[in-house]
Amino acid sequence: FASQFEFKINNATIRECEAKTDISKDVPPTGYGGGIFLTGSGDYDPQTKKLDLKGMKIYGNIANISGQSLYVVMSKLAEWSQFGTSGEYVKGNYTDGISNMNELEGISKNKQSFDILLKGQIQNQQRSLEYYWSMTSLSIYHIQNRNGGQYNGSDSQWCGNWDEPCESIQYALKQISIRKGGSETSFIGEKNIGII
Repeated sequence: FASQFEFKINNATIRECEAKTDISKDVPPTGYGGGIFLTGSGDYDPQTKKLDLKGMKIYGNIANISGQSLYVVMSKLAEWSQFGTSGEYVKGNYTDGISNMNELEGISKNKQSFDILLKGQIQNQQRSLEYYWSMTSLSIYHIQNRNGGQYNGSDSQWCGNWDEPCESIQYALKQISIRKGGSETSFIGEKNIGII
């Protein structure tokens, strides 16, 4: 994603396309992104707005593995998905709560790392892109931290969802302030924590 690149879809229909798996080899991965498979080299900066799929219309696309209409491989996938309002630069005519979540999927990796992953590794690390833009509206932030337990959450930038809990209450409280108020010091009247 060099500074010279720009990929904007103003008005395009991507219909009945298909991404097939090459069964003769495991790497590099194939069968992802029925309509568009999007990747690049380097880190993308969402502030540039040079990657804009607002005008994308997706219908009836098929991928043998993942991302029926769109599959994205980029290290800053969460940042791009969350930029703007409710995934506006990512989703085109995708409708939250109505469209199948497997329409838009991706993995937060650079292309070189993705190219050597096996199918099972990708499946464990990929996410529906809606997951990223809907995280900012979480009403309950989850933590998991058991003394001596082998399964603890992780205090990472995107923790808080039930399937990716934070490790500490302090970190979850800080993330609520950042996500809902814009900074660690923002006052948020009510912060809800769920312990799993």
